[in-house]
Amino acid sequence: PDPPAGAAPPQEWSLEFCRVTFTYPGRTRPVVENLDFRVAAGEKLGIVGATGSGKSSLVNLLLKFYPPNGGEILIGGEPIGRYPAAQVRSWLGVISQETYLFNASVRENLLLADPDADDEALYRALASARLEGFVRALPAGLDTQVGQAGLKLSGGQARRLALARTILKKAPLLILDEPTEGLDAATEQALWQTLAPVMAERTVILISHRPAGLEYMDRVISL
Repeated sequence: PDPPAGAAPPQEWSLEFCRVTFTYPGRTRPVVENLDFRVAAGEKLGIVGATGSGKSSLVNLLLKFYPPNGGEILIGGEPIGRYPAAQVRSWLGVISQETYLFNASVRENLLLADPDADDEALYRALASARLEGFVRALPAGLDTQVGQAGLKLSGGQARRLALARTILKKAPLLILDEPTEGLDAATEQALWQTLAPVMAERTVILISHRPAGLEYMDRVISL
């Protein structure tokens, strides 16, 4: 349940898991137990581990899809339990291998991040994601339909459109959950080169089960 009123936003954008324990409802074995780490404001942290080690569960907890059974999660030193879920989620940009694109236009998918953005702002975000030239070359431009779940785009184009949407959101905290999984080597390398300047001014957590992208992190922990 959300608190009755949100507190003042944090003064800085560090992330901290303080002895967090979490068991999914209906299960008896914790997926994480006494998990304790801190990401300083502006730091880039890689989290690696085998499938089932609890990596993606950290995203579910951070986005307040579930409450921890023990411990606290802090943003800027403030427990996220003090804030409504919508407020916490407004501070987070998430890019994953399963980022959803609606069966709508490029423009409509981007405007989810900022409904007031004009075409110039949309193209700036697309340029940062290295997708501007592709969209401008389309006969319908921003009004091009992407298809169900973005099926009219290649895997790399769909991931870049999701990245442009996150750039448009201007979230200070960036969560990368296997963001290049399923892409070929050349597309993966190009996407990481695009992500590097996007990560520069943000606090970042990269969740992965393989080494791709870890060279961009300041440090790495293993679950």
